[in-house]
Amino acid sequence: MQDGSWLDQVTLFGERFDRDHAIEVANFIVTFGIPLDASDMARFDDKIETIKEHFPAVDRSSGLHIQIGGRPGEPPPPPKELAEYGPNGDPRWTGEFGSHVVAVSSRAYESRDVTWPEANVRLNALLDCVDEFKPVRSIDYSVTDAFFAKTSSAALVCRNFFVANSHLPERLMQYDDPRWDISHGWFEHGKSGEKTLIRIDAKGVVKNDQTIFRLSNLNSYRPAKMLPLRDFRVDGNGTLIEREFDRFHIANKNFVKSVLNPELLQRMGLNGGEHAG
Repeated sequence: MQDGSWLDQVTLFGERFDRDHAIEVANFIVTFGIPLDASDMARFDDKIETIKEHFPAVDRSSGLHIQIGGRPGEPPPPPKELAEYGPNGDPRWTGEFGSHVVAVSSRAYESRDVTWPEANVRLNALLDCVDEFKPVRSIDYSVTDAFFAKTSSAALVCRNFFVANSHLPERLMQYDDPRWDISHGWFEHGKSGEKTLIRIDAKGVVKNDQTIFRLSNLNSYRPAKMLPLRDFRVDGNGTLIEREFDRFHIANKNFVKSVLNPELLQRMGLNGGEHAG
């Protein structure tokens, strides 16, 4: 199936492939060098009404803390798990507040212009609960694209889906089985000692009579030394957090354009132009 008709066999989230992106989930994450503590949780509880405007469902994770050796100490507070559900009962937004992480995930991605402002509001509502002097270890952005087709159609095989590129083993382009996976990552170093971890995870799986291809791209900004949260939220030409997420959005778009079949990119509105998403 090499004439482009394979695209007509591909669906996105159970629907005909006629949208300009295939994003299943986009994650916006701030990771700290030390755990969120009882004071952060107390601020969260104080701001619960504001948080519920963005995440009406708030649950406390039932974690198990086991101390082995060393001096006994206060167990870390269990993380908060957050969600906003759509009319069909599926989560549109989820979040996590606890351990070392503040995270917001879009699970009904529309476009960058729609989704990022909503993510930013939700992320800031949670970051407002964190001690402004808490050290930030990383700012992470990851995107997972998902594609579906009936296995009998043979539409989703690597030679249809990808172009030859440095991220993909060459032999995979001649591989007819839809079951495969690749995973690798590397650091890119900045001029001031900062670095960015880039990680690629992709796989094809078969479930019942359906093939699912998922392609995930993580960008993780690591400062040369951990800085307090307040330094990442200073106003001016956009906060550092905002600038990094903007940079990562472009990086992810360029990555997708470098690995996917041009016919697929054309269907997604990516081929030769700006990604509508």
